[in-house]
Formats: sequence, structure tokens, C-alpha cells
Amino acid sequence: MQKVSSEDVERGIETERQNMRGVVTKAMFEGGDQERTLAGQARSWAKAAEKWPRTHGMLLRLAESWEAWAAHEDERAKQDGMRYI
Repeated sequence: MQKVSSEDVERGIETERQNMRGVVTKAMFEGGDQERTLAGQARSWAKAAEKWPRTHGMLLRLAESWEAWAAHEDERAKQDGMRYI
């Protein structure tokens, strides 16, 4: 079996994992809880894939991406809260 070692393939997988989420709805002031859950799932997968360094790294990057998006959503919720006071 031939190994695939391609950053383009890895980025494609990361993008597809994010796109698989589909349309997202949120309650007002919800923040990034949904994204933190997804980050936790990706970190769990990364731990299970420690034997495969590229897969492990790709999954950690995916988790970090979700965590960054969670922080963005927290900030958005905070700003929305200030707007409706």
C-alpha cells in the first residue's frame, strides 16, 4: 500500500470536516460551545491517531481551528450582549 503524503490532501480533509457541519443555527448569546465540542472530538481523534504523525497533526490543526472559531463566537456573543442591553 502506498502512503499519501500531501499537504493539499490534508487541507482538503480539514476543509471537508468543517464543511460537513452544514448550516449552523445558534441561540442568541450562545457563544462557542458548539465549536468547543467539535474541537474536543477532533482532539480525541488526534489522540487515537498518535501512531500516524501526519494524521495526528492534521487533527490537532482541525481542533485548533474549531477552538479559534469558538473564541470568535464567544466574542460575537459578548458584542451582541452589549448591543441588546
